Amino acid sequence: MKKTILLSMLLAQVLFVGCGGTKSISKTNKSAMNFDYNPPTEGITKSNEIKFALVNPRFLGNSEEVAQFRKDPFKTFIKNMGQDFSEMLAARGYQTIGPFSSYDEMVYQEKKSSDLVLIPEVSLNFTSVPSKATYNYMLKQNVYQLDGNVTMEGKITMHFCEPFTKTKVWSKSVPIEPVTFYIKSEQKYSEPIVNFDDNGVWNALTEQLSPMYQKCLKTCWNHLEPTELLIKKKEAAEIKAQSNFNKN
Repeated sequence: MKKTILLSMLLAQVLFVGCGGTKSISKTNKSAMNFDYNPPTEGITKSNEIKFALVNPRFLGNSEEVAQFRKDPFKTFIKNMGQDFSEMLAARGYQTIGPFSSYDEMVYQEKKSSDLVLIPEVSLNFTSVPSKATYNYMLKQNVYQLDGNVTMEGKITMHFCEPFTKTKVWSKSVPIEPVTFYIKSEQKYSEPIVNFDDNGVWNALTEQLSPMYQKCLKTCWNHLEPTELLIKKKEAAEIKAQSNFNKN
C-alpha cells in the first residue's frame, strides 16, 4: 500500500557528512527551475466589469509539510504562481488589487471595492520513496540512499469568494494528474531521509514540476474566462447586499 510521505521526515535534512561520515562528490549539475506561464496574446475574451482582489497561492498541509514547502523548489513554485495569476488576471482585462499574503490582510475599503476575491490553494502529495541501506564497514553502521519510484499527485483549487463574508460562490479544481518517476539520491545519509538539495532528488523532482506547472496554469487560465465569472459577480453582489457590512 502506498503511504503519503511524512514530510516531518524531511525536517532532518542533515547530510551524512554532518554525522561523522564522508560526503560523496556530486556527479550532476542542479537543474534550473522553470516555473513561468505566459498567457496567450491573441483570441482572448476580456472584461473590465469585474474587479478582483487576489490572494497569493498557498500550499495546504500540516505545519511540518508547509514548512517544507517554504523551501525550494516549492518556494519558487508558489511565488511564481502568484505572479502568474496577477499576469493572467491583467491579460483577461480584469481590474485587480493585491496580491495579498492572506485574506485577513485585506481592509474594509479593499473588500468594499472588490467584486470577487480569488484565493488559489495547492495540494501536493507524494508516495513514500524507497530507501536502500548498505553497511559501511568503516563507520560500522548502515548508510541510506533513496532509490526507487515515487508518485506525485494533487490539485490546484481556485476559490472565488464574496469579499466581505468570504463566502465561496465558485470553486474550480485543476487536477495534478498522478505521475510516477524514478528518484535516486546522489548522497548517502545516516538515516532514510529525503533531502531536496541533493542533486539526484532535485533534478528528478523539478523535471516533473516544471511541465506540471505549465499544464495546470493553462487550465487555470481557461477558468478565468469572464462569461461565467460575470454570473458569479452577480451572486457575490447579492450576498454582499444581504450582509451587515453593506450597511456601513
